[in-house]
Amino acid sequence: MGPVEKYLLRISLTVAIAPLAKRLQVAEPVMFVIGGLLVSLIPGFPVVQLDPDLGFLRVMPPLLQEQALFAPWREFKADLRPILLLAVGLVVFTATGGAGFVHWLMPTPPLGRRPSRPR
Repeated sequence: MGPVEKYLLRISLTVAIAPLAKRLQVAEPVMFVIGGLLVSLIPGFPVVQLDPDLGFLRVMPPLLQEQALFAPWREFKADLRPILLLAVGLVVFTATGGAGFVHWLMPTPPLGRRPSRPR
C-alpha cells in the first residue's frame, strides 16, 4: 500500500467514526481516541509519528471549542456547584499533595514560613 492509500484509509476511518459517535451518543473526540486506539492494535498498520505540539496546539483547541459551543447550558448551570467544588478541590488537593511530597523528599525548608535573613 502506497502513502496515498494509507492516507486515504486514515481519512475514511475518521469519516466513519464521526457518524458512529452520534449514533452511540458519545462525544466525537472520545470516539476518535477509541478509534485511534483500535487502529493502533492492528498488526502491520503503519506507525505515524506526530509532534506533540501539533496535537495540543492545533487539534485539541478546535475540538474543545466545538464541544463548548454545543454544550447544554441548562445542564451545565444545574451542575455548576459540583463542577466548581471538584475543580477547586482538585487544585487544593494537588497543591497540598505536591507540597507534602516535596517536604517529605527535602524536609529542611519549613512549610509556610520564609527563611530568616542573616543580619
